[in-house]
Amino acid sequence: MTRQRPAQAGFTLLEMLAAIMLVAFVGSLMVQMLIYLEKASQGIQRHTAAKQVRSLSLEWFTGAVEGLLAPEPSNDESRFRGDEFSFEGVSAGSLARRPGIPVAVAFRLENDPEQGYSALIYVRRLEDSRWALLQLPGVARFRYLDVRGRWHADWPPTPRLADSLPEAVSLQADSAEVFVLAAVMGPRTRPVADEL
Repeated sequence: MTRQRPAQAGFTLLEMLAAIMLVAFVGSLMVQMLIYLEKASQGIQRHTAAKQVRSLSLEWFTGAVEGLLAPEPSNDESRFRGDEFSFEGVSAGSLARRPGIPVAVAFRLENDPEQGYSALIYVRRLEDSRWALLQLPGVARFRYLDVRGRWHADWPPTPRLADSLPEAVSLQADSAEVFVLAAVMGPRTRPVADEL
């Protein structure tokens, strides 16, 4: 008679080690996946925040241009003037005040050829402070549209237009990514007392 061993219930040590190694491998893959997902989520949040800042900055620029107020005749303080890299005037659509309250505004473009971008800067003339709004790729410039549909690098293009506003102001960068056209919404000149 041969003696039979009873069947053992449970797992052998080798089976247990194999199971533990498999669970550890799957767990390490899951941790790596969670780390990757967290980094991807942070990248998406940064990208979304940058797009929101860019959109808000361009809206501020557009609002300030739309709210430009026609200067009082022969008043140098309130005249709108600009060149390729800056402009200043009086706007009712300022960043610094409630909408509708006229305030002196100025925008500047500071080009940095080494870095390959231009910074759009809002200047608060009365408080002597500057807010860097956003960075634009390449060299950026302002252009001014007259009533005849011609673009100019400087405003006023002629002394006759010194007491008037341009029809629109564009902000454009050398790269095709940026072109913002902001139309002046109010009257381009103030009526003279005889016209009232």
